[in-house]
Parts: sequence; C-alpha cells; structure tokens
Amino acid sequence: MRTYLYCEAGFVEKAQWLPNSWVNVVCPNNDDFEFLTKTLNVPESFLDDIADTDERPRTDTEGNWLLTILRIPVVNKQNGSLPSTLYRLELSLITRLSCPSVITTRIYYRIS
Repeated sequence: MRTYLYCEAGFVEKAQWLPNSWVNVVCPNNDDFEFLTKTLNVPESFLDDIADTDERPRTDTEGNWLLTILRIPVVNKQNGSLPSTLYRLELSLITRLSCPSVITTRIYYRIS
C-alpha cells in the first residue's frame, strides 16, 4: 500500500504523487518498486536491500541518496487469553540529499 503525504499546514494525504511529497509504502510490492525506481529514480540497490529479509540495520549512500534501515520489535497484543504475536518491523528511510524527498517503507516479519 502506497500513500502520498504533502505538507500544507500539516501533512495531507494526496491521491497521487507530487514533487516534495513524502511517499509512505507499507509492504511494498513490484508495482511499488517500479514506481520508486522509474518515477522517483531511487537506486535499485536500495530496493534490493529493503527486500532482503536478512538485511541488518545500517546506513548507505549512493549518489545523492541516503538509505537508513532500522529493525524494531513490535508486539501485537490480541486479547488477554491469547499469547501475543511478535513481529519485526523493518523500517527504511530513503532520502534524496539534493532536494527534499522522503520515502519510508515498512515491512512486518512474524517472529513468533
């Protein structure tokens, strides 16, 4: 799922991408990866790293782009009688250094 947030007195969700928008992608699919590489010119190597389930938290640069990958444990508490489910959130921040662009991707991996 991909959303576009544009800053107008706070972030406002838009139906399509506009320059200087924040692009938020949850569980990116091939269409999302194609949009990021073809429309926004995000380096393909960054997207390969994001899709790698064994990727470690780190930062990397390529040209005018900066990639930051974080891993965050997340507990999904259902109801009191069921055990909680543990997920690992892989949060990626992609920013273009030459002009303000922010892209975030979130992928959830079930651990238990």
